[in-house]
Order: sequence, then structure tokens, then C-alpha cells
Amino acid sequence: MLFICFVMRCKMLKFELIKLIQMNISFEINKIKHDLEELHDEKLIETVKTLLDFARKNRFEAGLRPMSVEEYKQRALKSESDIENGRVTDVNDL
Repeated sequence: MLFICFVMRCKMLKFELIKLIQMNISFEINKIKHDLEELHDEKLIETVKTLLDFARKNRFEAGLRPMSVEEYKQRALKSESDIENGRVTDVNDL
């Protein structure tokens, strides 16, 4: 019983820690928004936009990974099966 209480308490603390981190991130975002509005500097805004574009590109590229030959073959077989079973959408219906 003591162990179960300990595990539950750890889960609650983890949840509270995640909530604090999210609150801190929200606070920082709001502070940056306020600072940008206050400074009203076009060069700074362009620099921030460039940084955001860079971050989005990195996040997108991190999600990409090469497909193995086996994965490629499995995907092709599934596609062929979908076509044979009528699970397709005509390009004109899009």
C-alpha cells in the first residue's frame, strides 16, 4: 500500500512539474510578445521570423527519416491491396 501511494505521489509531482514548465513557457511567450510590441523594431521582428522559420524547418526535417527497402515494399503491397479493394479516392473528387 505504501508503494502504491509513493507511485501515485510521484505521478502527481510529475504532472505538477510538467504544468509548471508549460506555465513558464507560456509566461516566456507572453513576455516576448510584450517586448516585441514595446520595441516595435522591424529588423528584430524579421530576425524572429527567420528564427521561427528555421525552427519549423528543423522540426519538419527531424520528423523525416529514410524508408527501408522492407518498409517500402510493405507500403507498396498495402497500396496495391487498397486499390484492389476499392479504397481509393479519385483525384477529381478532391
